[in-house]
Amino acid sequence: PEASGFSQGRFTRQPVGGKYSILELATFCFRYSDNVAVNMLVRTFGYNTLRPYWRSLGGRMMYDGQNVTSPYSMAQYWHRWLCLSREYDVAQELLSILGKDGYRARMIAGLPAGVLFWRKTGTWIQVANDTGIVFSDPPYIITIYSRGAPLEYEERTLAGISQIIYTYHVKKHHIPDDATPFTQK
Repeated sequence: PEASGFSQGRFTRQPVGGKYSILELATFCFRYSDNVAVNMLVRTFGYNTLRPYWRSLGGRMMYDGQNVTSPYSMAQYWHRWLCLSREYDVAQELLSILGKDGYRARMIAGLPAGVLFWRKTGTWIQVANDTGIVFSDPPYIITIYSRGAPLEYEERTLAGISQIIYTYHVKKHHIPDDATPFTQK
């Protein structure tokens, strides 16, 4: 896709008309939440192509004139992406970007240091969402959406919920306290 008329995101210092691979744009989307990159991908593939694909992954709620999704749809996407990452190296490479954002707030703040995760956050006015896969043994998918409170409160709440779920998961599967089967490098 070709860059044109950017005023925000990672492209503010890029020349107009620059060419980017799909992987580069996906990286900008995943790592930096870059909406310009999202728009370039949407222009490339079109919503008429993307919506059926999202539905094939299990999505029930998606962009249909409004920028919306649901925790259920996100959990379905994560499940399918996890399966794809086990089959295709490029899927593994792309999704591993989601574990490298360095943003240790929200649900990641509720996890012990070193636990591998893939995650994507979403933020809007009084909205804080976090969704992803936590690679304990076995891995689990977690999606938490919140709305209506100050961002600082929402972030602490998401971290607390994540910590409760992780603790329950570890106890349910009898994972020793010192065991971290999947850790970040």
